[in-house]
Amino acid sequence: MPALFILERFQGVALFEAHEPEDLKELSASFQELSLPAGQTVFRQGDDDPALFVLVEGAIEISLAVPGGKEALIAVLEPKSVFGESSFFRPSPHHATAVCRTPVKLLRLSRAAYDELLARGSLPALRLGAKAAEILAARLQATDNWMAELLGEEQQAIAAKWRRFREGLGASFDVPRGFMHPF
Repeated sequence: MPALFILERFQGVALFEAHEPEDLKELSASFQELSLPAGQTVFRQGDDDPALFVLVEGAIEISLAVPGGKEALIAVLEPKSVFGESSFFRPSPHHATAVCRTPVKLLRLSRAAYDELLARGSLPALRLGAKAAEILAARLQATDNWMAELLGEEQQAIAAKWRRFREGLGASFDVPRGFMHPF
């Protein structure tokens, strides 16, 4: 791939912030460019094909299967987004489904190609892994904060429902010897 192509494709992608142009040239040889039409599935939840994707053009919808046989849209990715990292860095099937919302151009790095880079002692491949760990740690912290907020809201909602339930009984539970039946 020409050097200008490489820099254009990786420029502004957080995963490649720690890389010099020479690093990007080395990495780019291991990426495959894909052009997919709108509606095309990139991968499905449960597929076992570890690869890291960089969205160059277009939009990708990420969804999760939810109870009742439905799917919940959890994100719409825009250019410069990276996805597929969960199954790329941890051997497991994809936990979400990625579908092209529009025609897209992607760069795909297979886990096998990444392992070949690591086997050769590629410093850019190690930098990519370190940057991915940093990004994933930030996402995990954001998820932890969201969960704490959600649990706090849930606990408040449960407490409010409990108060309404007690008030609806017309009697207080705060009597000597415990529970007093309202009837």
